[in-house]
Amino acid sequence: MARLFRLQLRSIYENLAVEERLLREAQPGSFIMYSSNPCVVMGRNQNPWKECNIRYMAREGIELARRRSGGGTVYHDRGNLCYSFISTVKSHDKNANSGIVADALKSGFGINAEVNERNDILVDRKKVSGAAYRLTRGRAYHHGTLLVDSSLERLKRSILSPELGKISTKATDSVRSKVINLSHAVKGLTVDKVSHMLERTVRTKLGISKPTISIRSADITEGDIEEIENLKQKSWLFGETPKFKVSYEMDFSWGVVQVDMEIERGGKVTYCSFTGPKVVYSLPLLGKTMAGVTFGGAQVSKEILHVARALSGDQSFLEDIAGYLEDKIATPFSAPSSHRRDTSKDADIWQIDPIEI
Repeated sequence: MARLFRLQLRSIYENLAVEERLLREAQPGSFIMYSSNPCVVMGRNQNPWKECNIRYMAREGIELARRRSGGGTVYHDRGNLCYSFISTVKSHDKNANSGIVADALKSGFGINAEVNERNDILVDRKKVSGAAYRLTRGRAYHHGTLLVDSSLERLKRSILSPELGKISTKATDSVRSKVINLSHAVKGLTVDKVSHMLERTVRTKLGISKPTISIRSADITEGDIEEIENLKQKSWLFGETPKFKVSYEMDFSWGVVQVDMEIERGGKVTYCSFTGPKVVYSLPLLGKTMAGVTFGGAQVSKEILHVARALSGDQSFLEDIAGYLEDKIATPFSAPSSHRRDTSKDADIWQIDPIEI
């Protein structure tokens, strides 16, 4: 029988892992809600350097995640409500699903919410909700976000990459849209209030009568933990980026250096060329040494400094280049430690609506 699930979790990795399990195990017609700590979530086939301001995120403690579904990059925080409709592939109806969410906003709060051709939900022609989809082994989910009272400043700064124009790729690009919080339309609106109204509407529309199931840290399975650790790996966050090219023009006091790189899926540099002042005689050699290096600030910088130590005459020039690239193509997120269930904070973060059985 279809059920309604509230995930009493705050980690984006935990929420995505449990959602993936429920895609396989929950009855079609089920519905999930959750809210995460500040994070940026990319689509399956996106480029993090092009989609995110990685340095800003690391400085602000905003986590980076790559989900299993497609679509564009979104920002989550505790002012954002995430929802997911579980169905069979045959019964998957993204138009109907978006309509249910829009109806909850209209009937509950008098918000004139409209669904556009991309299944975004708009208020005053600004986006409050985007969606993505995953279809696998006869099952599907339609999951989306609802901006209720999010930090729009952090959202803007997190998903506006300073490298946007320097990267060429066939990876999925996010569609940039003007956004607005629902609390702008209705003062005092909170994620808790919106979640209760959405729950009531979903129960009516999908015919869910059984009590809500809360999933807490203690309910995380060994399979969830394996998925959580996979989602945190740099090989997934960065290495799964589709093939791309990147070009930088580095303007130093001693001259201008141009670097062009090609990076394959998996993160290995397959081509690299440095051009610049003849005084830096090691630039052609530098390009050749990059072949096979994992693309990322620390790795590229380490290789350049290795060359610099061998060629003392060019050392100061190469140190400048290494520092520039380490900043520009940063991958500052730490590798995951083994996941532990944190049951010390298992008080519900959602209040469950009482229903008659």
